[in-house]
Parts: sequence; C-alpha cells; structure tokens
Amino acid sequence: MYWVYILKSNSNNDYVIGQTADPEDSIDDHKSGREENTNTAYDWHLVYSKKYTTRTEAQKAEEFIKSQQNNKFIEQVITGRIDLDTLPESA
Repeated sequence: MYWVYILKSNSNNDYVIGQTADPEDSIDDHKSGREENTNTAYDWHLVYSKKYTTRTEAQKAEEFIKSQQNNKFIEQVITGRIDLDTLPESA
C-alpha cells in the first residue's frame, strides 16, 4: 500500500504534499527537519491522507495536487470537496 499525504505547518501556514509506503516515517522526517523542504518549521501535522494500491497511483495523485500550485485547491482536497478518485485519466 502507498499513501498520499498532506501536512500543514501552523507557524508558516504552508503545506507539504508527498507520497510514501511508510506514512509514519515520512511524517517523522518532516517533523524532525530531516527533510530539506520542511526544515523551516517543526510543527507539521497530518491534515489529509489517502491510501492507494500502487505507487504509480499515489504518484499520479501527488503530482496532480502539486501541479495545481494553489492552497485553495489543497484545502478543498483536505475538506473532501475535491475527490481524488474522480481525477481525469490524464492527471
């Protein structure tokens, strides 16, 4: 199983989107500053996760979310207003 996750930092109001086979380890890496792109804050917390059967599916969902480059879109994914299961096949 693979996961897409979204973390949020309240101190800088930023989001991190990732995919992994081990969500707990990835989240710990972000919280500890071991991940270069998140070492500016240490208050990362999980606000969204979704399980996928294959890494390819998880990568497609991660890339689609990142390609939007829009916090409003990310917040709609988090609240369930956008369902990643309904992504177009080309996404």
